[in-house]
Amino acid sequence: MRWGDADALNHLNNTLYFRMMEEARMQILYGAGLDLPADQGAILAHASCDFLRPVVYPATVRVTHVLKRIGRSSMELELVLEKVGDDSGPYARGRNVL
Repeated sequence: MRWGDADALNHLNNTLYFRMMEEARMQILYGAGLDLPADQGAILAHASCDFLRPVVYPATVRVTHVLKRIGRSSMELELVLEKVGDDSGPYARGRNVL
């Protein structure tokens, strides 16, 4: 989390949860060696987030993806956002369908 990611109450701005999910997702796809033609790519068909408690600056956030389902043309992922060094549970849970 960067200092500028916080809102007036020093909480991580809600839009940044989705940015963190996006960055983690892209690192997974590129790290897996996914090689799509230049004119094609994965489409994010669904993105949701349940905000469980605020992330407060300073923080390092870990985004964990769990593959829940693979279909004919889609896959569903569950996501958990946790603060590194805090074992008290997740700060947010999300769901993506690609």
